[in-house]
Amino acid sequence: MQGSQTKQSTSIDQIRRGLEQVPSIVFGTGTRDVITLVIATCLQGQGTTIFIVDPPPGESEPPDRSKNKSDDKVSERVGKKAWRIANAESFSRRVWAAKESTLLKWAGQYQRAAERDLGLGRVHMRDIPTNAPLHTVRTDFGVFRGLSVPVFPELGRNAIRLFTGVEEELFARIEQPGADTREMADGNVTRLREVQSRVRREQPFASVSPNGTCMIIEGLN
Repeated sequence: MQGSQTKQSTSIDQIRRGLEQVPSIVFGTGTRDVITLVIATCLQGQGTTIFIVDPPPGESEPPDRSKNKSDDKVSERVGKKAWRIANAESFSRRVWAAKESTLLKWAGQYQRAAERDLGLGRVHMRDIPTNAPLHTVRTDFGVFRGLSVPVFPELGRNAIRLFTGVEEELFARIEQPGADTREMADGNVTRLREVQSRVRREQPFASVSPNGTCMIIEGLN
């Protein structure tokens, strides 16, 4: 998605830049297809124009087998902007590990998130801050576990605080990864979308996302 513009020429330029950024991903096993679209909208006085481009696959270069590459690698680069997914199931697990890491960071659990990131080769433990103290916040739309920090500490005891958290049950399952964690998260999407609409109407200082996270500004009620 390349955003909304007010001039057609700018939207087209956004499409051009989007096409330059889109990689080509090919799954080496199975028949799984990857659909890539580049979208831009042009907002004008007389109406809205939506540009949608389905780019053709990039030209792939044959993998360099002269180097010692392991046959059980999850993915490998096969072109300047092309990747080959050799193991779809392992790739799916890695994607979910990255999502778990993001959720844990949202709750202030940086060391725990790093354990997921280490498996992806993305961090060194010495670069990671310690876990923040966990807070539990009970709301009309669920119970959440996460991080609470003062926004303006100079205001004293009644300072405004910002809470970012993950739904309690989902957070508990992420802490103890199991086969049903992804299924639970996927099953919550529809319900949380309905909650999201209600929170938008009724809670001016809170927001909730279908991925199981929330953000609450405390101390303004």
